[in-house]
Amino acid sequence: AQGRRQLAQAPGTLGLSASMSGRQLLCSRDGVLWATDRDGLKTWDTSRGRFVPAEPTGSAVAAMAEADDGSLWLSRQDALEQHRWDGRVLHRLRRFEGAQGYPLLRAEALVVDGQGIVWAGAARGMVRLDPERGRVRVLGSADGLPVQEVLAHRLVRLGTGVLAAAVREGGLLLIEPAAVVEQGPTPVLVVNAVRVERKGTPLTLRTDAATVPLASSDRNIQVAVNLLGPGDADRI
Repeated sequence: AQGRRQLAQAPGTLGLSASMSGRQLLCSRDGVLWATDRDGLKTWDTSRGRFVPAEPTGSAVAAMAEADDGSLWLSRQDALEQHRWDGRVLHRLRRFEGAQGYPLLRAEALVVDGQGIVWAGAARGMVRLDPERGRVRVLGSADGLPVQEVLAHRLVRLGTGVLAAAVREGGLLLIEPAAVVEQGPTPVLVVNAVRVERKGTPLTLRTDAATVPLASSDRNIQVAVNLLGPGDADRI
């Protein structure tokens, strides 16, 4: 069978930002058509023949994926969000960002496995998010990945449950989600000492406060830290 093109128009005429590159389209299980955009997630309005905002206000969406429960996961700058569509408005259920351990990156590839675990692909490797436990893990070369950078919108879930990702170095990366061992407790970085030279005099600052004030004239700043627990020193 051969498909027939029914519509071909510039993004700007369809309610989308013309300047955005690498846009993703997704048709969810309920037949709703979605599009990522620099102004937030948009959905297709059949009566108007164009995309309209799905959220009152929103920042750029880099990637999206649908979970088995029908919820939508969105990748934004430095964050992942879970949403549910009620037919008119998109409601945010959860957001994971730096405070929850999510790394400072913009993931442009996203998929949800059969257990509800969210996988995000970026230039720095794969991010595994267990939303129920609130655990975030960044997988890279130190975890055995032969390559790190996952191409935008090139991460999918196969019928067998295996995840397939196209990578920058060329080739295909296959991941069996169940084979990824759960990581232990997140290592804690402890600041032991902060030393500076202030007005020509060596000075050791207190580190038991929430912040350590520094002056613009301070010189030879030295910080001594310890990583309590297992961790990848390259990501400290």
